[in-house]
This record gives sequence, structure tokens and C-alpha cells, in this order.
Amino acid sequence: MYMNVIKGIIYFILILVVSLLLAAVFAPRRVSVLQDTKISAPMGLVFRQVGDFKNWKSWDPLYAQDSLQKRVYRGTMGDRDYSFNWASKNKNVGNGRLTMKQLSLNKEIEYELRQSEQNGVGSSSSGKFTFNTTNEKVDVQWELVSELSYPYCLKNLVWPSLAEREMERALDRLKIHTESRVDTYEEVISNVELINEFGARYAVIQAEGLAADKVESFLAESFPKLYTHVETNGLSLFGPARAFYYDWDKQESRVTIAAAVPISDISEGVGISLFLGSNKVKVTSKSIECVVSGGAEQTYDVHNRLDEWINSKGRLILRPIIEEYKVGPIQSADTSTYQTRIIYYFE
Repeated sequence: MYMNVIKGIIYFILILVVSLLLAAVFAPRRVSVLQDTKISAPMGLVFRQVGDFKNWKSWDPLYAQDSLQKRVYRGTMGDRDYSFNWASKNKNVGNGRLTMKQLSLNKEIEYELRQSEQNGVGSSSSGKFTFNTTNEKVDVQWELVSELSYPYCLKNLVWPSLAEREMERALDRLKIHTESRVDTYEEVISNVELINEFGARYAVIQAEGLAADKVESFLAESFPKLYTHVETNGLSLFGPARAFYYDWDKQESRVTIAAAVPISDISEGVGISLFLGSNKVKVTSKSIECVVSGGAEQTYDVHNRLDEWINSKGRLILRPIIEEYKVGPIQSADTSTYQTRIIYYFE
């Protein structure tokens, strides 16, 4: 009798395993889920909440399940392979990595997610966000795709309904979080002003006390407004877009900055070329400048070198410090392709 019971249990388990394996044969290897929401906020603000992974804590499903998880970020928004790793003790969250695969500013974001749960079962998926403006609102579409090989594709039979519910909740949080920041964001980018700096005339939009991690979105939002202002007011452009840095509080990570476009001729002084480390610079009687390839990490290093050189000569740095974007936020969302001309004036 006892042996018959054991045999029955074994047969049941074998039948169950075989049934699952057969079901997996017919399970789809690839499934996708699409959700969307409409957000009453500027495009630049909405895009930043998704494009900058550091903002995902405010809305993404994995963080909602475990706010104590650890996240480590690599790179910044726009960098190639911009990513973050997470580690959680929650068995449903586990460990994993999310990597940016493609970013088109204010249009589209594609990413890849690899997750390893504590039970040892891993999964991979890819996602895409698409952004469009309709009736003064930003329409955000989020597509999530699960691709699993046999026999793990069995999960794809139940995954869509689970993902749909989590995505809907996440987009609700994204909408609430983003719309709550509209007033502050619109106070930063306000009226276009005409000013003089170092003998040239500029159209500018200024921001005071701007968080350093918002600089890119501020510039991306401001430059189109400046170009529109120049065109509608019969002005002329005299060079690439620039950023003026009037103050940088490193301790608080806040800047006073202006997005600027030149509307008069800019006189260039005659100078000599020399090298600071591996960087070729041009030095005149009143300024030092360098053209840098790459994103924030590369420009930050050159800023330090130029600052140190001026101090070593016993000169005083004049504000603002200028970044001229030969290739910048207007031309490309990929910061690795940026060509930035950094200019320091001194006396």
C-alpha cells in the first residue's frame, strides 16, 4: 500500500513535468505588452524622468517592490551603455542590470533589462518608450518585450497579464511625480533676455540654483526657444549655441547658468597653441580655450586643467565660463559625439 502511494506520487510528478514541458513547446518565445499615459508637463521634463535612470526610483516597478535595494549607476543620460545594476533581498526583485541601448532626445528611448531572481531563474526583456506631444500633453507609450528560450518561455503564458498591471501602476506614478514638478520646472526656463558678455551680444534664458543633474534637460529645452525668438524677432545668429556658467556650488551640486545664442559678431583673439597634458589648448592675452570630445566626464577634467593653469599664472578667472557646443544637445542625444569648446576668460 505504501509503495503504491509512492508510485502514484512519482507518476503524478512525471506527468506534471511532461505536461509542463509539452506546454512550453507551444508557449510563445516572444511576447510584448504596450501601455500608455498622457502627462500634463513640458516634453523636456517628461523625457528626463525616463531618460535619466536616477529618476526611475520615483516610479519604476522594481523599486516600488523594494525601496531598500542597492543601485549602482554607470555613466549619465546620453552616454553609450548608460546603465545601472541593482541588488535586492526581495526574491521577486533579485539582482539585475538595466542598460540604455538607444536614445533620441524627446522622441524615443530603448533599453535592455536582465534580471536574476534569488531562485536562480533568470530572465531578459527589452523596453521602448516613445514620446509625442498632443493637445499640450505628452503621450508616453511604453512597450515591454519578453524573450525566453525553451523551456523558460513557459513564463510567457502568464507574464503579459502581470506586466500589464505593473506597467499601468508605474505609469500612474510617473504621471503624478512629473506633474508635481511642473511649476518648479517652468520657473527655471522663463523669458528670453538680451545681454552682453565679453563684447558680444546674446539672447539667453537663465536659471539660478539649478540642480546639476538638470543642466542637460534645461539646455535641451531652452535652445529651441532661443532659436525661435531669434527668428521671430528678425535677429541673426553668429555662431553655435553656448552655455554660460556664472556659479557652480560643488557642495550642493547646483549651478547658475544661461543657455545662450550669439546675435552679434564674436571677436576672436590671436593666440598660441600649447598642450595641457594630452589636451591641445589655445591661449590669448585674455583667454584660454580647448575643444573636448565626449560627455560630462571629459569636459569636467578639462575644466579642472584650465582652472589650474590660470591659477598657476596668478590670474583671476572672469565669469561666466563658456561652453560652446559645436556638436551638442541640439545636434545629438549621444553625449559621446559631443564637441565642446570650453573658454575661460581671465585678467
